[in-house]
Amino acid sequence: MAKAKKSGGASRRRSLAAKKSEASQIPWRFLLNAFLAVAVAVLLVWSIYRLEPLAIIQQYTNKPIAHVSVQGDFKYVSQVNIEALVATKLTETFLELDIVALKSHLEKHPWIDRAIVTRQWPDTLLIKISEQQPIARWNSHDFLNLRGEIVNLDNKTELNHLPLLRANDRYAEKVMQQYVLVAKLLANYKFAPLVLELDNTLAWSLKISPEIEIKLGREDSLKKLQRLMDVLTAELNDQVSNIDAIDMRYKQGFAINWIEPPETSKAEAAVH
Repeated sequence: MAKAKKSGGASRRRSLAAKKSEASQIPWRFLLNAFLAVAVAVLLVWSIYRLEPLAIIQQYTNKPIAHVSVQGDFKYVSQVNIEALVATKLTETFLELDIVALKSHLEKHPWIDRAIVTRQWPDTLLIKISEQQPIARWNSHDFLNLRGEIVNLDNKTELNHLPLLRANDRYAEKVMQQYVLVAKLLANYKFAPLVLELDNTLAWSLKISPEIEIKLGREDSLKKLQRLMDVLTAELNDQVSNIDAIDMRYKQGFAINWIEPPETSKAEAAVH
């Protein structure tokens, strides 16, 4: 019986010794695992740095531009012309291309009013073009758009059918605004402006179809024109083709210069 007890005590002592041995090994395992984790992290950072991930990403995102899509309603400039202008600037890749500079380059073309340039991933350039809308010729050598901006063109033969506006360049916007009002007023009476001029004294003059010159003066030009149209259509409709010029610079009435002397007194009555 005594021997059995001795054997049990020895077994317990061996178990306690084993546990103490395992406990003493736990900090070393923890430190080893921590060291390995740090080593892996350092290796990963080093690998990322060495492999230059931006370059890897750019291999898939920053490709050469493969496609150019040009959109717009073209009348004075062709899609081929636009593509040729763009081609001279496609020296950089998809992400490196300066689209602001390309927009500015396109808008220097006299027929291009506005250009919108955007990227479409992964390798396409989208370009939307708004052409200039020529409203009238300007001083026989340029033209005005609806905003009254002067646009110079090399080839002006396409614009010969447009009305002619004349004034000092600094009054271009003012003349365009006046032209829009005059054209709208005349359209109500089935007339159209052929020439509108603002001279150095800031007096307005006008030529309407069929080749009738009208002097309006500096004040109340639209009111005078309205009054004249009322008279022409109501009382002188059958004499319009015989009128050479009309002077509206009188406070009361107006003066008519006839191509041929009128045969009736109706024309004379309308003047007063």
